[in-house]
Amino acid sequence: MSILYATGEVWTDKNGKLYRPKKQKSFLIGDLKRFSREFSGSEDVWVGQNEFRRPNRQLTNLLRLCTSFVDIDFYNVATLVHLTPDQVTQRIFSVLYDARLPPPNIVVESGRGLQIKWTYKEKIPAQALPRWKAVQAHLVELLSNLGADPNSQDGSRVLRLVGTFNSFNRTMVQVLRLDPNPVDFDQFADAVLPYTRSELADLRQDRGEKIKELRKQEKREKKPQQLALISDNPEAWQLKRKGIGSLNWCRFQDLLKLCRIRGGVKDGQRTQMLIYLLNFMLLSGKANYHGGLVEEMREMVFAIDPSWNFDESRLTTLLRKAEARNRGETVSFKGEQWTPLYTPKTQTLIDCFKITADEERQLHTIISKSEIASRHREREESRRRAAGAIPRDQYESNSVSRQKPWDSEGISRSTYYRRQKPLKGVVRQVRAVN
Repeated sequence: MSILYATGEVWTDKNGKLYRPKKQKSFLIGDLKRFSREFSGSEDVWVGQNEFRRPNRQLTNLLRLCTSFVDIDFYNVATLVHLTPDQVTQRIFSVLYDARLPPPNIVVESGRGLQIKWTYKEKIPAQALPRWKAVQAHLVELLSNLGADPNSQDGSRVLRLVGTFNSFNRTMVQVLRLDPNPVDFDQFADAVLPYTRSELADLRQDRGEKIKELRKQEKREKKPQQLALISDNPEAWQLKRKGIGSLNWCRFQDLLKLCRIRGGVKDGQRTQMLIYLLNFMLLSGKANYHGGLVEEMREMVFAIDPSWNFDESRLTTLLRKAEARNRGETVSFKGEQWTPLYTPKTQTLIDCFKITADEERQLHTIISKSEIASRHREREESRRRAAGAIPRDQYESNSVSRQKPWDSEGISRSTYYRRQKPLKGVVRQVRAVN
């Protein structure tokens, strides 16, 4: 995690405006209490809310997400500025109650606003960032009338540290509510988002069935109408757009993991790896052409090879494409409009980086058809076991044909099975014998 703090100095920028420079320190989770004591009583200190692999807060190094949070700047809302933090907290709880959401287990008075947090029972991996951002976006929208800060949707966000002071009004940052019971992220996300995971799966299945039916109709009529279905079904289109963003983020994570699996990238593939990493981050929507792309690129270069002296001129084409995408431009291909950025097929990435079967088993989305089939078999086997089915070798070992009970009884196989059949409509006379 990271702590951002004011140095206490006052500098002047090129426009003559005064500002207070800040520095950042990174530390292990176990050292949080020590750093909190070290900065206790200081002015303007912020702490990160999530975990990163390296000592910075670039999303390239995001490791785990620890909490959902919203920064409430109610001092910007005219109807709330006269209220106390406790009164604003009650209004927040009322809005959450009406939305059938659990209250935050931590509420912090930050000097001029509030921080509300839902900590997780178990931290979630960086691959869940798209769903985490969706939760954050809904929370911010829900609490927008109370001064929710839109920047709360950033996974690298920092919030004021408890026990320090806000220099604007010399108010101490303090805890107003502390509930030791954290939330389960999946259950919390299902409550916040419009659809649960199972409902999304059903919607995607329905969409898939409609597309299959449409393709059958196209073959009969020989008229291309697949695009019409998606445009006529805004719900399915929204799901498709969200899926594409999540896919690109997962591919970005897969390429980063491939770098770690291999201990770096060898010369000859490094530039291509960097291009695809930047490309997928831009496509995922987690960064844009003007939003810290240079800092993210430096972290990617370090992940590829810490000793690599990279020449940024090799990215001219990609940056030109990114700038065109930022302007909203598209390119036409086979009658359809596409993003100017690269959209390689999965097999293209596998061939480009010579990804082995062992490496595929550790990745999430950059996998071959054979690996997809293998995972499908494993899922189906797990589903059958959960339904009570037993493995075939166990079933056969307990079968009558393997045990052959007729041998122990000294009878033939046909006689054994005939005796197992129930007697129907047969009446036997029994005569007493003296």
